[in-house]
Amino acid sequence: MPTMSKVSPQRINLIVEVINHARLTWRLFWDRRVPLSAKMVVPVTIAALVSPIDLIPDFLVGLIGLGVVDDLTLILIATHVLAALAPAEVVAEHLARLRRTSGRPSVETTFRTVTDPS
Repeated sequence: MPTMSKVSPQRINLIVEVINHARLTWRLFWDRRVPLSAKMVVPVTIAALVSPIDLIPDFLVGLIGLGVVDDLTLILIATHVLAALAPAEVVAEHLARLRRTSGRPSVETTFRTVTDPS
C-alpha cells in the first residue's frame, strides 16, 4: 500500500474528481427540479451493478485486474447521463456550490454547462 508521501498529485486529483462526481450526482438526485426520468438513471445503474449478469465477471479482478472495469464504466456513464438530462441551470448551480465548498478542483473540468445557442 503506498504511503501518503508516494501518492502522486494525479492520483489525488483523480480521487478528488471521483468524490466531486459522486457529490454532484447525489445533489442532482435529490434536487426536486431534476425530472424523475433523469433520476431513474441512478436506480437503473444500481440494479445493473448488483445484477448477477456481468460483461466482465468480477472474479477476473484477481486474475488480470479487469473485473470491475465494466462497473466503473457504468457508474461514469450514469453520472454523465444524469448531468446531461438535468436542467443546465440546476447543474450549473450545483457546480458553483461544489466549487465554493471545496478548495480542491471541481467537476467543472468534466461537466460543463450546455448553453442554448438561440
